[in-house]
Amino acid sequence: MASARKTDSDLINPLESHVGYQLRRASTLVMAALADRLSTTNLTVTEASVLVMIHHNPGVSQSAIGRSLGVKRANMAPIIATLDDRGLVHRSNPNGRVISLSATEAGRQCADTVEATMRANDMEMLGTLKPESQRDLLDWLTAIRRARA
Repeated sequence: MASARKTDSDLINPLESHVGYQLRRASTLVMAALADRLSTTNLTVTEASVLVMIHHNPGVSQSAIGRSLGVKRANMAPIIATLDDRGLVHRSNPNGRVISLSATEAGRQCADTVEATMRANDMEMLGTLKPESQRDLLDWLTAIRRARA
């Protein structure tokens, strides 16, 4: 006797109760929406994140940004080169060794746009949660990340 085909709504998903599964699925949705919103800036999510960090930390080194954001060292050089080529960041070498980074005027304006875009994305994704629940969620996610850093 053949069983009837199950529809998506009939499926039992034993993964629903696993934190990792829920985080991955939520992250995929949030980041895809953010990437789509950022398409108007012609920046990837990672490039946009690096630009925002440089904007808020003038004179920062490339390696410090990479460590802070969890971007591998080998990936930072092309990201910075892209931002530099687009006129969004300036590289200087004040002490002869470490290159410091700062946002140009165009970079500061773009970073402001990126941050507004990120806030709008957060509001869309978390808008059904009460403000205190949104803060709790951020606190919990930060605690999980920092505990394993």
